[in-house]
Amino acid sequence: MKIFKIREDIPSPLPYKQVLPDAFKNYPPKKEIIDHSDLVVPSVPTGDHDTICRSCQSGVECELVKKEIDYFDNQQNLRNVKTIKYCPAVEDIHKTGYVLPAWDDITIHTRKMQGKQRLFAFDSKGDGVATLIFEQMDTEGMIGKLLNPYPARFHFPYRVVTEPGYLTQILNPDWLGMNNKYTFATGILDTSVWSLMNLHAFFNLEQDETLFLEKGTPLILLQEVHHSIFQSKYEVVEHENIDYELLEKFDYNEHLQDINKTNYRAMQRNGLKEKP
Repeated sequence: MKIFKIREDIPSPLPYKQVLPDAFKNYPPKKEIIDHSDLVVPSVPTGDHDTICRSCQSGVECELVKKEIDYFDNQQNLRNVKTIKYCPAVEDIHKTGYVLPAWDDITIHTRKMQGKQRLFAFDSKGDGVATLIFEQMDTEGMIGKLLNPYPARFHFPYRVVTEPGYLTQILNPDWLGMNNKYTFATGILDTSVWSLMNLHAFFNLEQDETLFLEKGTPLILLQEVHHSIFQSKYEVVEHENIDYELLEKFDYNEHLQDINKTNYRAMQRNGLKEKP
């Protein structure tokens, strides 16, 4: 993927991991605990080992469960617990993609004009930065009741180009998903034939409210994906057709991690161990 800056005075897009908020960067991957009696060994949730293991379903505790009980009762001596920051899935999503920033100080303001609510979006020079268009979807049904139910289309001064066969997935950075003031429409764009970054955003502002986006504020996450994503095959397997042999193999390895006999990264490197 190539990201072209088509103006001289705009900030560079940055790797996703680099633009994570300081609140996330500074949060510890592990936290010290004092009393973990009700935190570390919760009651087993539905959908866990007991619903996969045919031995346990028959009322006979399997060897894995016996080892797990012994580990938690007699061997475990926890002084800390891992936070979500330590989760490999969270780590890996932050290793992928670049983030488009606000290219200037951008002000979003809503006010009533001629009896109608109007949304204004302009840069530090007072020039408009978005096309304000009519409602294009059931905004209230999809997002909620907004004062301005139509999206604003931002014309980002960046062009994105990928090699043939590769596309650009457009997402909100994960912390933006909890922002209650604005959100961008997501999508997959074939940037081997289309480079423009004209992206739609919805704003949840009250009348006469102003939102200020400082130059450099991370706004949009771009991730390169292969065109084969459209050829992916999905199959929903009904309960009566479950492949227990396959799922027991996954379950065995997942619970080996619980008792420190393996870990997720080792499983990635070496594959799954066969269940005895």
